[in-house]
Amino acid sequence: MKQNPKKSINDMAVFQDIRNLLVPSEIAGTHVYKDARLIDLQLIKITPNQPRSTMNKASLEELTQSIEDIGLMQPIVVRQEENFFRIVAGHRRFEAWKSLTDDPIPCIVRQADEIQAMEQSLIENIQREKLNEVDEARCYRILMDQIGYTIEKLAQQLHKSVGYIDSRLKLLRHNDIAQAVTDGSIGIFEARELAKVDNDNARASLLDKVIQKKLDRDSLKQEVRKAIGKDIQQLKISQMETLKTKLGKLKLSGFDEVTKQHARGILLEIQGILTDLLNCY
Repeated sequence: MKQNPKKSINDMAVFQDIRNLLVPSEIAGTHVYKDARLIDLQLIKITPNQPRSTMNKASLEELTQSIEDIGLMQPIVVRQEENFFRIVAGHRRFEAWKSLTDDPIPCIVRQADEIQAMEQSLIENIQREKLNEVDEARCYRILMDQIGYTIEKLAQQLHKSVGYIDSRLKLLRHNDIAQAVTDGSIGIFEARELAKVDNDNARASLLDKVIQKKLDRDSLKQEVRKAIGKDIQQLKISQMETLKTKLGKLKLSGFDEVTKQHARGILLEIQGILTDLLNCY
C-alpha cells in the first residue's frame, strides 16, 4: 500500500494563504502580513550575550517535530537594526525552524533600543522558556551588571524571593561548578555548598566525590566547612607572608627626627601585636 508523503509545513493552507496575501516591505526578502512579517533567515541574527548557552536536545527536537506537524503557532519577536533583524524572543523557535526549512519565518517586529531589547529578551527567557539553572543565573547577572537591576528589583519583577535569586547567582562563582550543574552532574544544593570553597584543588576533590556519590548532603556540608576553614588558614598565612615581605623592604633612612619617632611608635605597636600572636602558638 502506497504511503502518503510526509506533510510539510510549507504545504499547510495557512502558509498558502499568507503567500497569497503578502506585500513587499522596504527591506528586500521581507514581507508583511497583518501584525507579522515573513523574514528571510539570512536577515535574522541572534542576540549577543544570548542567555541560553545550551539547548536541551530532546526539547528542541520535540519543538521541531511540533512545528513540522502543525506549523509555527507563535511568531518569533525581532528588532530591526539597519539592514537586518535581531532576535528579541524565540531563539529556540528560530533554531527549530531553521532545521526544517530555508523558508522565511513569521516574525513580530518590535521597536526598542539596545538596552530595552536585551532586558526584554532576558525577562522573556526567564519567564517563558525553561532555562537550566546556570543560564538562568547568567540572565540575572547580565540584568544586574549591564542594565542596573538590584537583587531586590529582580525579585519583585520576576515574583521570586531574594534568596532564590542569590542562590542562582552563587552558581557562577566557579566555572567548574557551573559546568557540573549544566551537565547535570550535580544538583543545586551540592552546587551551592561547593561554591563556598575558593581553593581550586579542594573544590575539585569535593566535586569529584559528589559526582561519584561518595558524599551525602550532611557529609558534604561537613567537608565544605573543613575546606573553608583551611581556606581561611591559608589566607592568614598568605597575609603574614605579605607583611613579612613589606617589612623586609621598609627603609627608614631619610626621615627627619619627628617622622622617625612616629615610625618608631608604629613599629613598637606592630611588635606588640606580633608578640601577642606568637603567644597564641
